[in-house]
Amino acid sequence: MPWASVADANSTVAHPLMQWGSVTGSMEYFENDDQEPLWHGAPARGHLPVPVAARLIEVLAPHTTTPDVCWFGVRQGGAVIADHPTLTLGDREFWLINGSIELATVNFAAEPFEQSANLWWPADRAWLVATDIDLVSSYVGGTAACIAELLARPDLEAFPAEPKQRVTWDADQVNPPPADAPD
Repeated sequence: MPWASVADANSTVAHPLMQWGSVTGSMEYFENDDQEPLWHGAPARGHLPVPVAARLIEVLAPHTTTPDVCWFGVRQGGAVIADHPTLTLGDREFWLINGSIELATVNFAAEPFEQSANLWWPADRAWLVATDIDLVSSYVGGTAACIAELLARPDLEAFPAEPKQRVTWDADQVNPPPADAPD
């Protein structure tokens, strides 16, 4: 279910800085899997669902000259990967895998768990997709044409983001903070 529909049903506002706790009115919905009768299945934290990844591939593949040579970074810990090179970004380490863009739809965790690549980009560095392990949103950087196409897709709920935009639970300055927000 689109976040805009969840916001509408909760009398909150969908906007680029919306946060799940503020849109639903409760931090419990990060862990609780439904808000009856509105939606079932909380947004995946740190994981890009396969249908969304597949739609992103449709947009991103034409915006690279190297769709068959992409890099995928999977956060160490929850993935079932070994003997691959690693990438360290800050205090986080990622296993690096390379292959075609279609690997963005692969589950890198042991069943029944799901874990998509947290980072993926083509060898020509035309764009980058990032799904932080602690967040329920993904971010895409790319050319103006690439981003415009993503924003125009009716089957992707996408908003423009700014480089210094906060992504913390309290970044939503339009909707009220959730009643059970951390102190």
